[in-house]
Amino acid sequence: MHCGMSERDCLLFRPSVFALSQRDTIADESQRPIVWVHRRRPVVLTTLAALAAMAIVGIAGFQIYPYVVELIEWNLKTSFEILSAPTMTPSTLIVIALLAIATSWAVATLIAPRHRFDFYRDAAHTDKLIELEQDGRWQFVVATYSLRDPDGNVLARFRRNRVLGLLCDRWTVTTPDGGTIVCHASEGPIALAPLRHLLGTLDGLLRTNTTIHTADARRDTLGRFDRRRLVIDRRMLDLTADPTRTLDRRVAVALGALLNEVE
Repeated sequence: MHCGMSERDCLLFRPSVFALSQRDTIADESQRPIVWVHRRRPVVLTTLAALAAMAIVGIAGFQIYPYVVELIEWNLKTSFEILSAPTMTPSTLIVIALLAIATSWAVATLIAPRHRFDFYRDAAHTDKLIELEQDGRWQFVVATYSLRDPDGNVLARFRRNRVLGLLCDRWTVTTPDGGTIVCHASEGPIALAPLRHLLGTLDGLLRTNTTIHTADARRDTLGRFDRRRLVIDRRMLDLTADPTRTLDRRVAVALGALLNEVE
């Protein structure tokens, strides 16, 4: 790999919130670009999916707001007052809120385009290194991605449970035939992960890291995707725990792109 990626143990990714362009770079520790990335995501469909999800949640919130206020006022009243029971119980409101979130997620999945990343060795995007693409558009429960070389040969496959990923991210990397697990990437600390997915990072307080480890019983650490320690405006994929290159660096770069953006 002439871009020097195979010789690097630390790679820097720009957080997707900063990556407004469909073209970006992956840098080394010195902030020098070594891989050029082209995200192939139609802006219109991506925006429409986000707006549809927000609209569903907003409409549901507007509809249940009066009942939430009624419930709060009912709980604040003293026991000496004669009160009628609130129209909706807390459990009913929770169920409605969860249904709204699930519906918005399903609608966004239906509208959103498939993720695809093309990785190049040069800024002109003429020398392709690898390509990573989501296998199907409508993957509601399990999302799968395939990594290919420029000749179309599959190098690895990636799998993520989208339902469980709403609370805690976990990726599985397998061989091209899917029969052998190469490694897992697990988000932690587990206690913070659900809060981050529900509330966001809260200005960095709830940032979590992802540990890449082997699939055997030893669970040897191969690397870490560090969201807490930003280098300028980039997240670090630290592979210093894998000096023997057990994990193909092309596979590691693709995994880093997924951890950085597909959440």
